[in-house]
Amino acid sequence: MTQQDPTPVEPRAADWPGASPTTGDPGIDARLAPLADLPELPLADHRAAYDAVHDDLRAALDDSGAEA
Repeated sequence: MTQQDPTPVEPRAADWPGASPTTGDPGIDARLAPLADLPELPLADHRAAYDAVHDDLRAALDDSGAEA
């Protein structure tokens, strides 16, 4: 049987990319902007953040189809 090391391990900050790339479309860039907050969010909240951005992008796509 092996013994486990009782020393607590401190979580390490993720190496997050720098500035987010832009699409050139201000409306889409605004919809992607919430992703910049991911490093400050708890990991458990990342999925909800991605889902919200995805839903917002889908809505933008649906709206652009209605204009055509």
